[in-house]
This record gives sequence, C-alpha cells and structure tokens, in this order.
Amino acid sequence: MTRRRSLETVERDAQAAAMYRRGMSYVEIAKHFGWKAHTSARDAVRRATLEAGGLTRDDAREILAHQLASLQDMRRHAWRVLATTHYVTTASGKVATHPETGAPLVDTGPVLGAIDRLVRIAEHEAKLTGIFAPTRARIDVITEDAVDRAIADLGAEIQRREAALVALAGRSPAAATMISAGDRHEAGSIGAPAESGA
Repeated sequence: MTRRRSLETVERDAQAAAMYRRGMSYVEIAKHFGWKAHTSARDAVRRATLEAGGLTRDDAREILAHQLASLQDMRRHAWRVLATTHYVTTASGKVATHPETGAPLVDTGPVLGAIDRLVRIAEHEAKLTGIFAPTRARIDVITEDAVDRAIADLGAEIQRREAALVALAGRSPAAATMISAGDRHEAGSIGAPAESGA
C-alpha cells in the first residue's frame, strides 16, 4: 500500500517543481532542501508533476528553454577550450619541450575532447528541438492474390503469342523460324503474301 504524503511533503514537492521550472538543476534543488542525493530532487519534481496531472504546455516550454540555454552555456565553454592552445606538462607541472628545438609541446587532447563535446551537444540539441525527424519509408506489400493475378496474366499473354505463332506457321513455316522473342507482337504482318505488280 502506497504511503500517503504529508502536507509538508506535498508543499515541498511543489516548491521543488517550481524551482526546476525556473531553471534550477536537481543538484541545486537538493542542496537547497538539504537532500544528500540529486535523485531526491528528481523524485520530488516527478511526484509534483504527476499530482498536477502532468506538465502543461507552458511548463514544457519553460523546461525546454532552460535545457537549450544550458546546452548553449556548455557550447560556449567547449569553444573556449577549443580556441585555447594547450601544452603537454610533465609530472611536476612544467611545460614539456621538444628535445631538439626546445619549443613547447602542444597538447591536442583537450581540443579533440572539446570537438567531441560540441558534437554531443549538437546531437542532444537536435533531439530536443526535433530537427532530425524520423525518416519515413514506403513499404509495398505484395499479396498472394496479386501474385496469382500476375501469373494468370502472364500465362494468358504466353498463350496469345503461341496462338499467333501457330497461325503464322500455318501460312509460312519458314517465316515462323525468323520470329524472335522481341518481334512476336508483329507476327500478324510477317509472311503475308506480297502483292504482285500489275
């Protein structure tokens, strides 16, 4: 049996949901209420949302705007890392240098990591905004009846052409041997007696 929440818990859940809609993270909400884990804040927001009958359209828009703004902040930080030159450091914290030229060694790791993070941010943003809609595919279903009809039509066509060949062979056996598969539709005109000149 589900335990009934106290009025204090209901009010606190509602406050947590309001804070979440204003843009606060679960970690920030948990810290505000003195909860040890951010999952407590998440559960509180979910309980308040279910009690209210789900998110309204305005609530959903606020949450989406907050998440997109957070992604934009992350993007700015990633670009800052990408635009900065990073150097390889030794265990003692000194910049490592090339053994021959003495030039500082550039560390490409942070730059590659920033590029990877920018790609992930873009993918998450695309999912939130629905930029990449599911691809629609057309599927043609061929039924057994359609196959039977196609076979019957093909059989009738073969019989019609064979009948034309038989008729032609009766008039001119030599002409029948000259008929190719692609010329059978012209069978009625091949082998007809030529008109003699006056």
